[in-house]
Amino acid sequence: FSTPYERLHPTNVAAVERITGLALRAGVKRYLQMSSSSVYGPHRGRPFLEDSEQAPRDAYGRSKSAGEDVVWKAIAAGLPATIARPCTVYGPGCTDGAGKVFSRPTSIAAIPGNGRQRLSNVRVEDVAAASVHLSELEGAEGQAFNIADDSHPELGEALTLAAEAFGSRPPRLHLPLALVAAVARLQGPVARLRGRIPDLELDAVRLLRDDYLVDNSKLKSTGYQLRYPDFRASMREMGKRGRP
Repeated sequence: FSTPYERLHPTNVAAVERITGLALRAGVKRYLQMSSSSVYGPHRGRPFLEDSEQAPRDAYGRSKSAGEDVVWKAIAAGLPATIARPCTVYGPGCTDGAGKVFSRPTSIAAIPGNGRQRLSNVRVEDVAAASVHLSELEGAEGQAFNIADDSHPELGEALTLAAEAFGSRPPRLHLPLALVAAVARLQGPVARLRGRIPDLELDAVRLLRDDYLVDNSKLKSTGYQLRYPDFRASMREMGKRGRP
């Protein structure tokens, strides 16, 4: 979330134009665009469906939405493409992005806000498996599919489960979101000087003001079965992985 649009555009937009053009000329059988639920923008009171309005406010979401626009144009030109929109991705190897707080030990020692904000997450293994499923699914061309698990843990519970999984002290203190945002503003420049992405990104904090729910019913209607449907069970499994 902390990467500016001008740095995201070459990969998330310009490269998509290049690759879809090559795919059209090569006559590929299926093109899968890895987008993001960030294209929807802030939560608006109900779970995001694939046809929900796109109103991204952060640079990452805007770049992903612009990349989708490129793919939709290519679809109109005959490219057999499918768009996948994972929500917050976490799991083994996820060291960056919003899901990093559920993937490795972090420096977050307090719960932002009241901690009751409900979340949508998805294990990285399900993102990979669902992508293969969609790439082989007859009739998926010209459609978009959300990728999310079945559970909607509250933020406080999710951070506690992550701390327990990675052997950290679970956060107990609650900090007002305004204060958390102020801390994020300070962490950002320090992290950039060190060449790192901060654990607490300002745009991610802004998304924590409300619930963030993504509907996965369209994907499941195609017959895809989630490998990790429940966030709580998934975090317990990750904790066991890390123990001798």
